[in-house]
Amino acid sequence: MQKRNIIPGYAAKVDMHKYFFTSVLIVCFTQLISCDQRTGHHPVEIQLKALLKSQTPDKSLIIEYSDLHGLWGGLELVIKGDGSVHQKAVRIKVKQLKDLTIKEVNELVKLLIENRMWQQETPDRDPNPDEAKAYLRISLGKEQSEIWEWFNDMEKNNRLIQVLTLMKELTWEVGGTTNQ
Repeated sequence: MQKRNIIPGYAAKVDMHKYFFTSVLIVCFTQLISCDQRTGHHPVEIQLKALLKSQTPDKSLIIEYSDLHGLWGGLELVIKGDGSVHQKAVRIKVKQLKDLTIKEVNELVKLLIENRMWQQETPDRDPNPDEAKAYLRISLGKEQSEIWEWFNDMEKNNRLIQVLTLMKELTWEVGGTTNQ
């Protein structure tokens, strides 16, 4: 004779525990992958600090801000570790670009480190009507990170806006604007 489980819902509870345990493992594994196991630091953080300490240009460094939107336009501003700069502007006025010195690149790297710009802080949610995201991508060697904030919340968050402001100050020539 086969024993039957007479506790109602017992099988469902066991399945729920398995699901929860699996979810916890996935979250923990994801955190281990994204952080150095010895120090608990993100690989991009480690690379940025090493770059700053070395005081030498690294052509593999790419810092990219983008708030481009298919309907409203926006700005894409890219700074490379050698100081070269690229921008794409749609339906907004921008200024002429100038390349950066290594000292200026390092100033931006310091701000990235201070604000932990490899760490996503804005929680995900459905967008409000006409709401767009602004992105910051950092690539250095084989490591990279991408974070975003709601464009309309950038001033309030005072994080990504600091980086964008410094990027503009460092790369835009003083004087007239240009349409691209």
